[in-house]
Parts: sequence; C-alpha cells; structure tokens
Amino acid sequence: MNYQYFYKQLVQSLQEKLGEEYQVKITDIEKNNGVFLEGIIIIKEESQISPNIYLEYFYDRYREGESLEEIIEEILNMYYETMNHSPVQIDQLTELKKHEDNIFFRLINYKMNKRFLDKVPHIRYLEFAITFHCLLEKQEYGIQSFCINETIRQEWGVCLEQLYQFALKNTPILFPPKIQSMEKMMYQIIENPKKGLSSVEKWYPAEETDYQGHYEKTLENMILDIDDSDETYMYVLSNGLGIYGASALLYPNVLEYFAKRSGKNLYLLPSSIHEWIIVLQQEEYSEELLKDMVHDVNHTQVASDEVLSNQVFFYNKDTKRIEGE
Repeated sequence: MNYQYFYKQLVQSLQEKLGEEYQVKITDIEKNNGVFLEGIIIIKEESQISPNIYLEYFYDRYREGESLEEIIEEILNMYYETMNHSPVQIDQLTELKKHEDNIFFRLINYKMNKRFLDKVPHIRYLEFAITFHCLLEKQEYGIQSFCINETIRQEWGVCLEQLYQFALKNTPILFPPKIQSMEKMMYQIIENPKKGLSSVEKWYPAEETDYQGHYEKTLENMILDIDDSDETYMYVLSNGLGIYGASALLYPNVLEYFAKRSGKNLYLLPSSIHEWIIVLQQEEYSEELLKDMVHDVNHTQVASDEVLSNQVFFYNKDTKRIEGE
C-alpha cells in the first residue's frame, strides 16, 4: 500500500469508527524551522482542540509490518486519552490569571523561523528568537502546551516584557536545568532509552515560596556532576525533561556556576533545540574544529525541524558573557 492509499484508508476507517459527530481531516502541520508534516486532526462538534497525529510516523510503522487495524486503535486511544485529560477548555485561553504561572520560553533559530515569528511575540537573542508558550500538562515523557501567538497576547493584555518576566521565573521551575557529562548521558540512554535526562518533577515543593533559595540549591546540585578527571571535557546542558532544553542557556547563572566550578571558559555547541554541548576550553579543541563538528552533526544526525544553529558560541568566565557571530 503506497502512502496516498494508506492515509486515505486511515482517514476513511477513522471516520467510520468515530461517526458523524466527528470530523477527521488531513492537514499540514507547521513544525520548527519551517518544516511541514502531514497530520490527522480529529475534531468533535463542540470542541476546537485536537492532538497532532503525524502520518509519516504511522506509515513507517505500517511498512514495518504493523496492521492498519492496530494503527487505527492506537490513534483512537491517543486521541481519547488526550481529550479525557485535557486540563483546559478553549474558552479558558483568554484568562491570563489561569495561566501566568505556566508561561515558559523556548529558544529557536531566528532566520529559519521568520514566517512563524511573524505571528508570535518574540525576543531576538544572538541569532535566536525567544518564543513564549503555556504549559497545560506535564507527563512522564512529554507535555501538552500551546504557543502564545499575537492574538492570545492581546487577549491577555500583556506586553512582551511581561511575558518574558513570567517565563524567566517559571521556566527553570517547570523545567529544571540539568548538566551531565557526555559519557554519563550516553550510558543513561543505553540503560534506559525511553527515560529523559531526569525526573520531570518541579525542583521545589508546591507550597514552597523561596524560589531563589531553591534555585541556587538546584544549580549547586547540578554542578556536582562535573567530572574532575582530566579526560572529561564535554557536557550536555538541557532541562530535566529533555524537550526544548536548549532554552536552559537562558536560565539565570547556569553558565556562571558551571564555569566557576570547572575553572574554564566554555565553548557552546548547539546540538539541537533540545540541548547544548558544553566543551571546556582546551588547546586541542579549536573553534574551527568545533564548527565542523556542529555542521556535520546537523547535516547527518539532527532532524531538520530540530536544528538550532550551525554556529559555535563562547562563554567567557571572566566577563560572564556569551560571544558569537
């Protein structure tokens, strides 16, 4: 069964099982870096919310031997589970007070996302854009969230600076920073490939109000993972969930604490939108060598919608500033 026939059969079968009160449609879903993927959306008459279900993923599984009936059952289970646990209704999106503690930011490439950025409030930073999102639900291996577009910003009556201040406070709370040596992270992935970099719990008790004190403890615990051996030069900076963890670069004092603990200036390699590779400055690691490494990895190992940058950045521990093109 070719791709076109596969998705037509899939849509027809889903529509028959769901009935007339549902609409099953194929749509182009815009992802990061201007990448579009075909997906299925399922809309019930009284709802405007639907999970994104990507066709290519299920077609690959079909080609590997999974039956159409098994795929249909999984899609329906995914849809019902998402809708049954959806913590927000569409009419609640206009109420800022319900969401201000869940506003967070992400870091994406500016030039690769200019079309998308025309529609959303954002802040330029180096060659990146800081975008704003709202967390709806956090589960063990993923999250539900929505992007704050210009329409929502105006409905909420907030300015760009207010969004940034909300996100600057919330993001490290919702997605705690995590630095691991490259060796330790690879070992963890081999041992448990489905688990993120760490647990997804908040780093402070729900009733806690001393955010600054607990954040400093988090940073102190984070840098304890630095290997003092002369052979460990590469570390991975992300968040505890490992999703859009490149934004951890924006967290207060993360690089300052790490550079002070290591005693080195830092090269910052944008591994993907999910993490940075931190390389302690050494004579054997020239900037040109690291640029070639980033370029090769981006073109051979990183999905096009997960590329963050081809540049290498430098953190000066004395000036406490990031330098880059």
